[in-house]
Amino acid sequence: PGDGRSELVITVYVHEGDQYTYAGTTFEGNRVFPSSQLEALVSQRTDRPVSRQKVLDDFQRVVDLYTENGYIFNQIERREVRDEAAKTVAYVVAITEFDKAHIERIIFKGNEKTSEHVLRRELDFAEGDVFNRTKIVDGYRALYNLQYFSNVTLDTPTGSAPGLIDLVFTVEESSTADINFGVMFSGGDFPISGTIRWNERNLGGNGQTLGVDVELSPIKQMASLNFYEPWL
Repeated sequence: PGDGRSELVITVYVHEGDQYTYAGTTFEGNRVFPSSQLEALVSQRTDRPVSRQKVLDDFQRVVDLYTENGYIFNQIERREVRDEAAKTVAYVVAITEFDKAHIERIIFKGNEKTSEHVLRRELDFAEGDVFNRTKIVDGYRALYNLQYFSNVTLDTPTGSAPGLIDLVFTVEESSTADINFGVMFSGGDFPISGTIRWNERNLGGNGQTLGVDVELSPIKQMASLNFYEPWL
């Protein structure tokens, strides 16, 4: 202080504790999947230093196995067990299993122009099916890839009874019409020609494409019409 310097030096003191090794993961309460199948999802090896990231990744793979197969209401908890004398850490994963979840309703909101059947046909699941996270994520992506919407969100509220779940897709519609004008200059007696291109990618909200191309010049007039039905 008082010497005119503007720098600030921060010193961090680190007290390193003992290194712990991994002593394995055991599973409790699992009946749907055998322990051998769950243990195969664990990448961390015993007698090696514990990796926090591997612990988190291994646990997530166990959770994903259940959710991919419709068991989204299960309670899965991880408990750490330390042996201070041996300097080891083990983990116990306690699982409380419930029945598979089923889709009760599929609800669409915000599609003022696009017909609901256009949205439903993009989904590889329907009401009454077992909840499958991969199929639902794929369905979400399919809706977004239609390019009819500026945003798509998904909510999963519980249904009217235990074991049931609703899927609520909320979309924000955007313009699906493309209009282009062009003017071309060339030599000769009639150097100017014009083009007009109009394309609608969601005709009448039915997911069809209609396009018109027009070329005009003093010596040439041409028009073309194209129509595309992706589910024909």
